[in-house]
Amino acid sequence: MDNLDFAVFTNAIGKFFVQVLESMTDYLENNYDSVSSDPNQYKTFCDQREAINDLANELFELSDQSAFAAAKELYISVKQATDNMNDDIKQIAKVDKWINFSAGIISLGLAITSKNNPGIVSSLQSIRDAITSKPPKDAQAS
Repeated sequence: MDNLDFAVFTNAIGKFFVQVLESMTDYLENNYDSVSSDPNQYKTFCDQREAINDLANELFELSDQSAFAAAKELYISVKQATDNMNDDIKQIAKVDKWINFSAGIISLGLAITSKNNPGIVSSLQSIRDAITSKPPKDAQAS
């Protein structure tokens, strides 16, 4: 991937992070009472929103820097994965899923900014797992 491709890539991922941040903010605004009822959960949620915002800004800054070697296939995979997740994030309706999802987003941003290819793949899997996870059977019965 040349520098221009990498700049486009990091900019697109930065925009995705902004979209995640906006969706988390909308969720918090619509569910403030339930989210804030647990101070630890509320703090974690807010801290992760802040970390995603910081990483989005870092990704936008990184878009002006050099590309890392042999990332074209990975770029395509990440781009496809984030494109597929855009609709999925609108369906997240539980704070625990938001916390797990946002933790994966933070890991993805850190992996991209540190140019850690295995970390990018691992982060994408954890994000997908957070979106598609179902509660344990005993939790569903309650």
